[in-house]
Amino acid sequence: MARNSRGRKQSNGAGSVYRRADGRWVGQFFVPAGQGRKRKYLYGRSEKQVRELLREQQFRLSRNLPLDNERLKIGEWLGHWLRETVADSVRPKTYRAYEAMIRLHFKPALGSVRLAKLTAQDIERYRNARLADGLAPKTVRNQLTVLRQALDVAVSRDLIARNPATLVKQPPAKQYEVTALTLEDAKRLLVATASDRLSPLYALALGMGLRQSECLGLRWSDFDATQGILSVARTLQRIGSEFVIGETKTKRSRRTLFLPVRLVETLERWRVRQLEERLESGGDWQGGIWGDLMFTTPQGEPLIGYNVTRRFQTLLKAAGLQRMRFHDLRHGAATVLLALGVDMRTIMETLGHSQIHVTMNTYASVVPQLKRDAAERMDSALWG
Repeated sequence: MARNSRGRKQSNGAGSVYRRADGRWVGQFFVPAGQGRKRKYLYGRSEKQVRELLREQQFRLSRNLPLDNERLKIGEWLGHWLRETVADSVRPKTYRAYEAMIRLHFKPALGSVRLAKLTAQDIERYRNARLADGLAPKTVRNQLTVLRQALDVAVSRDLIARNPATLVKQPPAKQYEVTALTLEDAKRLLVATASDRLSPLYALALGMGLRQSECLGLRWSDFDATQGILSVARTLQRIGSEFVIGETKTKRSRRTLFLPVRLVETLERWRVRQLEERLESGGDWQGGIWGDLMFTTPQGEPLIGYNVTRRFQTLLKAAGLQRMRFHDLRHGAATVLLALGVDMRTIMETLGHSQIHVTMNTYASVVPQLKRDAAERMDSALWG
């Protein structure tokens, strides 16, 4: 280990300042290099300037930041940001999405640009090129949002003076319009899926508006049949080749639901069927590994979301019903509740939205149609 002028050992980042014979001030410090260390130097016109530079380098070393701002490239910074800032703050699925976005889009297009030289024009050219490639405006908006987040951190670390992404206009995002699901539509859906093994799963998603990952993460310990209560506390998703049990989308997504009596009875029958499948599987049952999941394969393994959606759409096609996403069952629950006159706050809490304006904005297009239906029912009730 190297020693300072007093003979004491110096650790990585430790340094000293001295003046050369020509009057120039010098700062020296040590950085890791392979299995050993390497001495680096800083130069300035005054002792104060060099000490400030030295403190800055020591700060960067302590946080594993690159030392040379001018040479740091966008690709290098995004990789560092992903590993050091993002990894422990987002869900695994989100992390993989960011990693793929950086690897497949940002690095090929912007990776070689120096961070300090990145301009709003560079980002505008990136935006326009992605749109020209056929990416959806919403996808490009998501990419620019991620880039802005990464550059915000670079600003906070004094790597750049300002964030050029804040000067770039986002492409307009087309709002997904929810189609109102009538009570008759909902009943037809239940009939179309009634004969399928996973009919209780579809009924729960339609009846209570759960997200697919929330349904797949349910355990029997979350269900109180006596009180008719279901607790939504976690999610289950397949990331690559592995199943990952994680937190709900937001804090408000952790919620307690009061179930309709018929849905309680449906889940009770499903519990009996799952127990029968467990007995038939014998020692091959895998349920214990996953914490007694409510919805599983006949062998007790977690369900893959993609397979559930594909199976659901096959049932719709066989019944001659309109094709829809599994997530549309969640929308269906909301529109049925609206049709029944349930207030927005109760719907917000049932769906687990973070704020009421999310609920109102999502279903704003449905409300006029429901008002028209109400007028027609009033017309029929009063004037025959």
